[in-house]
Amino acid sequence: MNIERFADWGRVGSLPPGSRVVGSDRELALVLSESRRTGGERPTVGLVGGDMWRTLGAPTGGEKRLRGGRATLMEVDAVEVIPDGGPPMVFVAHLVARRPLYRGRIVAVMNAEWHGEFDVTPRSHPSDGRVELLDADLPAGQKWKARGRLRTGTHTPHPDIAVRSAASHEVVFERRFGLWLDGTRIGDVHRVEVRVLPEALTVVV
Repeated sequence: MNIERFADWGRVGSLPPGSRVVGSDRELALVLSESRRTGGERPTVGLVGGDMWRTLGAPTGGEKRLRGGRATLMEVDAVEVIPDGGPPMVFVAHLVARRPLYRGRIVAVMNAEWHGEFDVTPRSHPSDGRVELLDADLPAGQKWKARGRLRTGTHTPHPDIAVRSAASHEVVFERRFGLWLDGTRIGDVHRVEVRVLPEALTVVV
């Protein structure tokens, strides 16, 4: 069962022997993708970096902490993406669709709170069964002002930034947009569908 937003969650323990340790959102998503491809059980993965790690508190100590009996184990959602009706992919932290040089419209689907230095969705919780969709089309001057506010999570509410929270979303673009999953460019798309995969993996931090 998914937890309520802002409720205490997780349990104290250690990373099970033989479990993988990764340092980025993309690596975490790849572990989940492989497990789904082979029909394996929900993976348990140690995490020591990335935007999901920061969302989960960014604890220090690296692998030593994970194996020392004082780590936190949490069931975390992931998100399935179907670009242009093609084969499904997954991400764990965020999806971004945009044009070159950030011109015009920008769409972000957030499972994590952070995207690099930016606090994109301060109310995001990666185990509430929902993702936050931000759809922004700001004039150039407003875009740079919003970029400054992103560092403190104060860019919303804004009349030119639509925010929706749901278990699934579909977004259609007026032209082909570049698609990034967990910071990695995937290609160009006209349409994406996303849906939450509740408690898809156990993350240890």
